[in-house]
Amino acid sequence: MISVNIYHAEQTVGTKLDKTKPHLESVPNSDHKMTVGIPDGRLMNAIVTSYREDIKLKLMELVSRKANPRDPELLSLVRELMDPPSGHIVKRVRNIVETPQSLEILKCLKKRNGGFFVEVGGFDGEQTSNTLFLEQRLGWTGLLIEADPYYYTQLMGKSRRSWSINACISPHQYPTMMKFKEASGPIGQLIFNEQKGTALKRRDLIEVPCFSLETMLLAINRKHVDYFSLDVEGFELDILKTIPFHRINISTLSVEYVHGRNGKKAYQSFMLEKGYRVHKDIHVNMPRIALFVDDFIFVKTNL
Repeated sequence: MISVNIYHAEQTVGTKLDKTKPHLESVPNSDHKMTVGIPDGRLMNAIVTSYREDIKLKLMELVSRKANPRDPELLSLVRELMDPPSGHIVKRVRNIVETPQSLEILKCLKKRNGGFFVEVGGFDGEQTSNTLFLEQRLGWTGLLIEADPYYYTQLMGKSRRSWSINACISPHQYPTMMKFKEASGPIGQLIFNEQKGTALKRRDLIEVPCFSLETMLLAINRKHVDYFSLDVEGFELDILKTIPFHRINISTLSVEYVHGRNGKKAYQSFMLEKGYRVHKDIHVNMPRIALFVDDFIFVKTNL
């Protein structure tokens, strides 16, 4: 039996927009980039993310030479691209959902307070977030990674008390630029296969910088993660294979496997080699709250 706890929102923000009038919403940003979105204009594809010229040149240089994940110049650049935790009250428009993943993680960690998470596929920072409950109720902080500028715009508006970055997690240990198909629904898709990318309409594709997990963690001086939430629509195993588990200490993970190309056993075998056991295989289908889960919960065997 899977239970999902829903906590009523303490604060409602935002106003209903008049769709007859153009409405631009600026997002809090640092001086290295600018992100502008049209909340009700998804079909207009009106997302712009631009970097300062010096940032862009340095990024291209690091990508072209396939910089080492611990390269000081790379760490400095990624640190500059990071948005720091907000000091403001978190703004929500929905109830907090304690997801099945976070419920199981807390069982494994004995309801630990003040932990550190990484959520890959941060979406809007709120809807079906595996980490919002941990942050709001148990004082956790962490790193939110979201590749789609549209959803990152919304994430920034939530004032999460965690680091965040508008980037993707690289399927390699070195930095890359990858094509990203913006979502028509709640999920975007990275295009790893360049030939596959040519079949898509050009206006649907954007390029996003991608960095290894190790690079992003070292950029904020972290080597230990209590909970790693990984949901990248089919490339989870590729990402896991880039993680130096002997240098990065990860206690627990939730890993979506339903879109994986190699089957469930490939995930289990790989994680067993890295010193993890399967705590639970979670299946949830709850359309009412847009919650669909097919995840493994992995726990370090010596935890």
